[in-house]
Amino acid sequence: MRAQPAFGRAFPWVLSVLAAALVVALGQRQRDLSRAYDRLREWATLPHTGLQVPAFTTSTLDGAPVTIGAAAAPEARQVLFVLRTGCPYCLATLPVWQRIADSVRRVATPQVELYGISLDAADSTKAYVRAHHVSYPVLTFPDRKFVLLYRAVATPETVVLDDGGRVLYARTGLLDSAAVLDSVFRAATAPLRRANTVLPGTPVAGRPGR
Repeated sequence: MRAQPAFGRAFPWVLSVLAAALVVALGQRQRDLSRAYDRLREWATLPHTGLQVPAFTTSTLDGAPVTIGAAAAPEARQVLFVLRTGCPYCLATLPVWQRIADSVRRVATPQVELYGISLDAADSTKAYVRAHHVSYPVLTFPDRKFVLLYRAVATPETVVLDDGGRVLYARTGLLDSAAVLDSVFRAATAPLRRANTVLPGTPVAGRPGR
């Protein structure tokens, strides 16, 4: 009986190796496409650095008039903490937001305005603010359209605006590291670089609640 050529014996093994390599390559391609899709979805639906939001005027829960999206002074910033009263991630973020508020209040220049924005009704938000001793002004969006225009679709959100309503920094999810806190602080206090339009920020990270 004639012996099978060496190539013939090796051919099934070569096919197996090629098939395995193809599976790995296709899997990597699928992961790359999935990540690209996630980034595109986040860019289209969540707040991100460079986004321009419209100004609106309303009142805080205490009745004080306020304009969001247009700071009172040139070079001033607005730091917005967007929350839901039933969101456990928002509750976990409250102490971190308080640390940010305490830090920026010690900065003389630029002026920094801090506001909480609740996506829930005013009555339940008032009870939440009292129960958790929130020290900065809190308001609700005066119209549903601003929820969409500010892309407040997931909470908690931390957003820093410049004096003209352009997003300098945005993060959806927990503020879970010193580096993240430093990024928020720098966006809120560093000199504006008008030539580059915006300060560097982190578009999306953390685990959002709904």
